Amino acid sequence: MDNNHPIQLLWKRNDTLAQIELYSLGNSLRIIKNNDSDWINGKIKRIKNRDIGAIFEILAAAMFEQGKNHEVFLPPGDNPGFDLTVLFKDNSKMNVSCKSHRRSEKNKIFDNASEQFKKRFKSMCENLELNIQCVVSSDVYPEENPHWMSLNRYISEVLLYVKDEGIFDNYKLYSFDNWIINISYLSHDIKNLNKGHVSLYKEKISYNLGIFAPFHKNEFDNITSHINDAIDNLSKKQIQQDENNINVIFINLGENYKIDYIEKWAEDYLKNYEIDNIAGIYFQKGFLTYESYVFEMNYVFRLVKNSNYYDIWNSDKGERILNLIAPMGIFAKHTTIEPHRGMLCTSKGKIKKLDIPNQNIYNYHNGEIYLNYQKGLENLIGTPGLRYYWVKQSKNGTEINYYNNINQDYFSLL
Repeated sequence: MDNNHPIQLLWKRNDTLAQIELYSLGNSLRIIKNNDSDWINGKIKRIKNRDIGAIFEILAAAMFEQGKNHEVFLPPGDNPGFDLTVLFKDNSKMNVSCKSHRRSEKNKIFDNASEQFKKRFKSMCENLELNIQCVVSSDVYPEENPHWMSLNRYISEVLLYVKDEGIFDNYKLYSFDNWIINISYLSHDIKNLNKGHVSLYKEKISYNLGIFAPFHKNEFDNITSHINDAIDNLSKKQIQQDENNINVIFINLGENYKIDYIEKWAEDYLKNYEIDNIAGIYFQKGFLTYESYVFEMNYVFRLVKNSNYYDIWNSDKGERILNLIAPMGIFAKHTTIEPHRGMLCTSKGKIKKLDIPNQNIYNYHNGEIYLNYQKGLENLIGTPGLRYYWVKQSKNGTEINYYNNINQDYFSLL
């Protein structure tokens, strides 16, 4: 058994979002089960071999299948040109090539380096007995050397300094090289939690860490590669477009991409390269919005049309309206506006959401906050990466439990 397979990792998680993602995959298979069994079996075989793109193709097929104006036709498994065909009521067709672009290699390198920094940061906080909030940002993409080395060196100096000088409720800024480090006090008494207030458990060190950096200069080369692959596959099969048949690329984006920027980038891409075998690129992005007690799953969709191809196909034809149902169904909502992201933090004893710039940045968030147990507050949630622990004194000693917390990489499938 592959314990690091994304689906196995979801099974291990106990948060609500992981359960909904697993339900969504199972429900998608149920929706398309009466379609081509060879296509479905082929995708399942690819999933077993850690091909996450196959998961997205299953979810996408179910999304299109649920639309009111169309149904899905699944092509033979050996067809490399496209992944599925949407058949409309007037027998017009939309061939769809699915591409999942959640995290690039540069994003993974950033996350891994952030995780290593977190271990050092956490160890120092424990040794110095500091309950602390820390927001770190860089004005350039941090290469492994020398940027991360300098941050690891400077954080030691900063934490030793604040240990001697004290920590304050308001963030205090420390700047080194390309790094800015903001430090504030993690309040012992947290109020305004809708139903009361709780206090930190003093026998354990709590911390809240966020790290942010701009995209690597080659980040968009990865999306370009996905688009070029889809275009090349359509060209090899000589899948032509006309007034009744078009080709579309459907791309699933990770939470770090700003959808407005991606839309403008895709418009320029299609204009500059004069591509004639696709009618448009359809982008989907899933993300969370959250407060201290609740979170909502949101999906935003953007269609970037290629010159006149899409409009000619869709002109004056009411039957050709595309309906997409988010794979999480009733658990998610569609939105046209992408709100600011954020990380939960405390300020003067109150939980607040610290807005993250709504731009193309990598972000890492990790924290562990130990709270004295209080009945009725078990459903307190954190932002992705932030885990709340409830500490209860019982006859058998000290019990430490955590509740309904979401992983940093919170969307494993979508």
